[in-house]
Amino acid sequence: MEWRLARYVTLLFFCVIPWSIWAAPANLPTKLDPVRVQLKWVHQFQFAGYYAALEKGFYREAGLDVSLVEAQPGLNTEDQVLSGAVDFGVGSSSILLLRAQGKPVVVLAVIFQHSPSILLALRDTGIDTIHDLIGKTIMIEPNAAANLGYLRAEGVLDKIRIVRQSFDLNDLISGKVAALSSFSTNEPYTLKKAGIPYREFFPRDGGVDFYGDNLYTTEQQIVEHPERVKAFRQATLRGWSYAMAHVDEMVDLIHAKYAPGRAPDALRFEAQELGKVMERDLIEVGYMNAGRWRHIAEVYARLGMLPENFHKEEFLEEFLYEPNPHKDYTWLLWGFAITAGAVAVALAVIVYITRMNNKLLVQMTETQRMKEMAERANEEKQRFIATASHDLRQPVYALNLFVDALSQYELPKMTTQIVGGMRQLVGSMSELLDGLMDVSMLDAHILQPKRENFPIAELIARLHEEFLPMAHNKGLRFEHVTSSAVVYSDPLLLERILRNFLTNAMKYCESGRILIGCRRRSASLCIEVHDTGPGIPTDRQKEIFREFTRLNNRSDAPVTGMGLGLAIVKRLATTLDHPLELRSLPGTGSVFSVEVRLGEKLPVHKCLEDIQLAPLNLFVVVIDDEASFRAGLQTILTVLGCETWGASSWEDCVTRLNEISKPPNIIISDYHLGPGENGLVAILRLRAIFNALIPAILVTCDMTRAYETEAEALGVSVLLKPLSARELHKMLISKIEKNKEPA
Repeated sequence: MEWRLARYVTLLFFCVIPWSIWAAPANLPTKLDPVRVQLKWVHQFQFAGYYAALEKGFYREAGLDVSLVEAQPGLNTEDQVLSGAVDFGVGSSSILLLRAQGKPVVVLAVIFQHSPSILLALRDTGIDTIHDLIGKTIMIEPNAAANLGYLRAEGVLDKIRIVRQSFDLNDLISGKVAALSSFSTNEPYTLKKAGIPYREFFPRDGGVDFYGDNLYTTEQQIVEHPERVKAFRQATLRGWSYAMAHVDEMVDLIHAKYAPGRAPDALRFEAQELGKVMERDLIEVGYMNAGRWRHIAEVYARLGMLPENFHKEEFLEEFLYEPNPHKDYTWLLWGFAITAGAVAVALAVIVYITRMNNKLLVQMTETQRMKEMAERANEEKQRFIATASHDLRQPVYALNLFVDALSQYELPKMTTQIVGGMRQLVGSMSELLDGLMDVSMLDAHILQPKRENFPIAELIARLHEEFLPMAHNKGLRFEHVTSSAVVYSDPLLLERILRNFLTNAMKYCESGRILIGCRRRSASLCIEVHDTGPGIPTDRQKEIFREFTRLNNRSDAPVTGMGLGLAIVKRLATTLDHPLELRSLPGTGSVFSVEVRLGEKLPVHKCLEDIQLAPLNLFVVVIDDEASFRAGLQTILTVLGCETWGASSWEDCVTRLNEISKPPNIIISDYHLGPGENGLVAILRLRAIFNALIPAILVTCDMTRAYETEAEALGVSVLLKPLSARELHKMLISKIEKNKEPA
């Protein structure tokens, strides 16, 4: 009996144990890899992403047992990483200096796209601009490179007195110092809570744009533990995405477990400010750009913290971590290329010797014939474009003027809606025609840039004023950040590029905001248009710069068009030699930017617009061979308070000249007035008849600019069709005011 029982127990053991062996690994946790992370400061919301990854189990899912090491007074956190005491560190942009010194640090990801470092001053001290600090005492630490670079860029650094940083805000409140270096995430909260008005000066306003917190490690860590590094980076970025999406939850966690001495309101303020420097609505957490690191290196060099001849390109490739490195098959390609090249050369020599003599004469004859055909075709195309540009666009532009005139009156609600619909349709027609003509002119190489130095502020302000009503109608916030910079470009073509960016943003952005702003680089200005639209998938971002490409192809989609806008932008940018950049995240938004060379400074009177609007009481002569456009222009002039007289040509003008009882205040003429006639000749003749230098405006849709030199010599201003009532009103005031100036 006992023997049988023992046999059954043994059989049961061998039946059950194998199943338990197979099942156990799925339920039991594998051994976790211990990892230590050195924080750059004491526990606060600044490290919320690491807390989230730890508490939500993201690190454990990645097979990591992570310990966070808080910074201590007197402890060099960078040495902790370099010595191997910890595996990863959180540091500022100064880790670039370590790499330049030969230290084997590698930056894994950028957490804060902008440094929260600021200069802080009190409002009641009369310091309204950074230049008001000249002659004042400022408290700033020696390694605050972003703030020091900002002061140097503004020409203030050598005109202030710098004292050692005490980290005591009372020194600012008591007036001991006029300003001090600070962080937008901390000290402003203390002043705000105390009810003390303050003013913040951001280094990036002066073109000094440092990264904030960066996640970094050593080359040894990457070589010995590549999978650990990749897993830790991914889990950390996942933690940051969670933390910024669940701020209240993280505030409660940090206050309860990590920083009980820090008030929840202070943590929320810190989270709000960190959201601004992270720019998560436009930029993916962890993104970094080699160009920004070059800019940071240049600022360090200007401050004497790096040698002037420092070779930035030599270390950036090893300094910036690549999470998905591409395998190097260069050796194989070179081997194939050499072999194929040798065979091709041998074949080419044989073919060349046997056929060249026979084909040379034929090719020369054919080349000459093709050249003559191409020249004739190009001349015919230019004539067609000039004619089409005038004849096709005129009726649309005339209709636009009539709609603009209607908009000046108070109309019933239903009529106002009809006028709004007409305006939208006319705008679409105008956009389609302009796009087709632009592509044709670019193909024919008719559009040639005319570069000059001009202030970008006027262009940004004009575009903001033009697109603001459209944004309001869609319920969008439209903001602009201008710059005092002078750029060197073609004003007209650059405006076309930016106008296309804004038009696309207005089309596709259904809610949120649109921003047009400037970022100053060392020798250029980057003009960006941000939107919170649907975003563009990565695999389609190159495709949108091709002709006739639209991402929204649904038949019921609210956005229509031929998909020419960005194709034209690319061609214009190539013509101007202006680099383009696109950053976009699906479901979040897009940033389109164009980089323009900085120009030479202009006299103050050229940089400032000082035209005061005044009631119009003018007699205007209008000459245009297109009856509909002439009628539309006279209608809008009448609405603006002007008396008008119109003619269809110079012959018509001379025949009926006795109808004019007084000299006109302004002459407005189309450039193309029919065969053998142009508006500049008509203007010159009218001036001679009235024996007066009458102010004149040339209106045209001819983009070839063949008239510009002559118009400038005659003092005739040029307006391109289509033109709005606001644009026309502004030009009329400008001409009259200029005519009043003493010669």
